[in-house]
Amino acid sequence: MVYYGTMAEEERDFLIMTPVVFDKLREAFLKGYTNAEACFCAGIGTTTLYDYLNSKQGISDKYEEKIEAWKKNPVIKARDTVFENLDKYLLPHLGI
Repeated sequence: MVYYGTMAEEERDFLIMTPVVFDKLREAFLKGYTNAEACFCAGIGTTTLYDYLNSKQGISDKYEEKIEAWKKNPVIKARDTVFENLDKYLLPHLGI
């Protein structure tokens, strides 16, 4: 993206962080990607993500919480899968 004229860095980050970018970040974080991998998938740099999350705009706090929840999703899915399959595979072998 090319910028002409003068624009504060904070304003640029808000222009870059579009709903499409957030959707791509969400998909990546739900798959367990790191910040760098998710940013690569979304087509932004990690600096853009960090600058956005550290900005003084109140909106960034909401997304920071969402990102943390998305990052936990693969762990939760893995636990659910283990517990759902315990009775199918492990418990019969243990005679329980």
